[in-house]
Amino acid sequence: MKFWELISAFRSERSVFDAVFAEHSDHGFSAHYANFDTLVSAQNRDVLDSVVPQELLLLIASRSKQKFYLSADGTLRLAHPAMEVRFPTALDVVERFGGSVIEEVHEFGSARTGRPQSTSERNLDERL
Repeated sequence: MKFWELISAFRSERSVFDAVFAEHSDHGFSAHYANFDTLVSAQNRDVLDSVVPQELLLLIASRSKQKFYLSADGTLRLAHPAMEVRFPTALDVVERFGGSVIEEVHEFGSARTGRPQSTSERNLDERL
């Protein structure tokens, strides 16, 4: 996942970024996050397109409160609070499909994950 995608995908959760980057300032992404608006204005593609380490992505996703709905045809959407189904978490989405799909859901309203849920996954979801 690229740095700009990470910021876009979790843009509604600034407190997650603040906490993670405060705890893990040993990499350059903490400073890049603090200067994100400047990087975007300057279109610094070297930084914006740099790949985020998987462990950082997983840490941010694990703290996210975002919930998603994966339909039987493999379409992923942000979950509506009134939906009475099991919502995959941001971490579930990252582990199953990669982080970029979260940014795509925010940008376009949904994302094709490339595979429909199997019958056993649907059955598991219905039991939870």
